[in-house]
Amino acid sequence: MSDPEGLPTLEEFANWVRQALDNLYDVAILRTHPLITVFSEATEGDSLRRCQQLRRILLDIIQALRPPPGTPVQSPDWRTFRILELRYIEGLSPDEAAERLTLSRSQFFRDQAKALEIVASTLWDLWRLGEGKGTPAPLDELIAAETRRVRPQTPPDEVSVTLLLGELQDVLGRLAATQGAELEIDTAPLLPPLCIDRIILRQTILSLVSHSLSLVGSGCVAITPFATSSAVHIRLYACPAESDAPSWDQQSIEESTNLYIATQLVAQARGTLQIRVTPDGCWEAMLWWPRQEPACLLVVDDNVELAELFRLYLQGTHWYVCAAANGTEAWRLIDQLRPSAITLDVLMPYEDGWELLMRLKENDATRPIPVIVCSVLDQPDLALSLGATTYLPKPVSQSALLEALAPLG
Repeated sequence: MSDPEGLPTLEEFANWVRQALDNLYDVAILRTHPLITVFSEATEGDSLRRCQQLRRILLDIIQALRPPPGTPVQSPDWRTFRILELRYIEGLSPDEAAERLTLSRSQFFRDQAKALEIVASTLWDLWRLGEGKGTPAPLDELIAAETRRVRPQTPPDEVSVTLLLGELQDVLGRLAATQGAELEIDTAPLLPPLCIDRIILRQTILSLVSHSLSLVGSGCVAITPFATSSAVHIRLYACPAESDAPSWDQQSIEESTNLYIATQLVAQARGTLQIRVTPDGCWEAMLWWPRQEPACLLVVDDNVELAELFRLYLQGTHWYVCAAANGTEAWRLIDQLRPSAITLDVLMPYEDGWELLMRLKENDATRPIPVIVCSVLDQPDLALSLGATTYLPKPVSQSALLEALAPLG
């Protein structure tokens, strides 16, 4: 029961938090959620910005629960954080998260309930103290921050567009029904998987469909995935009802929050999005990504922050980053991962980069692996003479790293 002033009880509030987290990336559900009125300062008409603000607050609470450095990985605090991270940042199902954490199903749900109680109580305290609302950040900053939060910390997912569209069919159908529109999704072809973050692709599709429905009203939106030899495509074709003439103008076609979100997400994931109005007066969006296999970049550097920087640089590409702080760790990971490329620091304890590079090139198994020397030392000629593919001076820019990796995989 709510209190006499109409405010929710802690139990009701906790249920709100669980519902919001379960639908964190479904704008159609989140836009009418009761927590929207509690934690958002955007105007009622700007429902998508309100959703972005609520999502940001929930994800910030989860990130704030990350244990400090030095906390044993077996501690309850780490388990709490990892459950929340896997479920609501990486988007894993309960069974997938339980398997990742090697927990029984019953144990996982007990621990997840405790983790959700922590999130709910934290938000409850925040709200009751009157600190739940904050100054809205610009939309582009919100989107950039949120896509950074969901970037893969492990190899990029191999996502089946066909299966993902099947999973979204119910949500998209409900979204279309709110406007009396017809939705057609072709899930017949089983296409090659995309190397992409699943959450970003999912939200891109939701945003594009929301935008197309705002244009056609009670008309029809058709989604067709297909593949070519070099890319996987998704085509959205939106037409107004036959009795209605198209009512949109060029500004409504090109400028909307949903379309802006989709454009930014596609850019984060290194895809391509093209929009046009067809000769028959319909709206078409063509979305595609190149077909590439995941590639491992092993970063060998005693500065652990460099690996995180490179992971950020490579967000949305088919590259994923693993890190080694010294030569011993590097050899172990090379044997396990068979990386597609290695970046190598020179000034490291126990064994410097030159020694490690020479050992790599003397070994038949590791000789073919491209090595990029990254160092503050201005010795590119030495790096190349010892077998390095190229040399990058520190600090390394994103464009320099991408250019060095482009021919390698």
